[in-house]
Amino acid sequence: MLNMKPPVEEVRISAKAKETLIRLKRRTGIQHWNEICRVAYCRALKEAHVPDEVSRGDVGVRMEWKTFGGAYAEIFTGLSMLRAERDGVDTNRREARARHFHAMLEYGISCLRDVATLDELYAGVCD
Repeated sequence: MLNMKPPVEEVRISAKAKETLIRLKRRTGIQHWNEICRVAYCRALKEAHVPDEVSRGDVGVRMEWKTFGGAYAEIFTGLSMLRAERDGVDTNRREARARHFHAMLEYGISCLRDVATLDELYAGVCD
């Protein structure tokens, strides 16, 4: 893979989305934000919907890109670039890619709002 820069150095999740993550941790038994966020991002990638930009309100969770992506950080960088291109984002502007990434992540988390079990969490991504 090309040596692309990730869309962000720091992943920021809104306070509202943090509440969803807290419920998901309790319901599914997944202990780490980043694992749930990866699933949420994949859920958003699966949808044709192009989410609206998120406002820069209160930040509930912060993590480094390396933490978000883990061993898959380069793959998520590539997926982010491909989806941004597909959605008409100016991928030469990192700020535009960052806004798009955060919108996708927030949208993905909102898609998981009503998930009650671990099986349901993965069902929307893996089927």
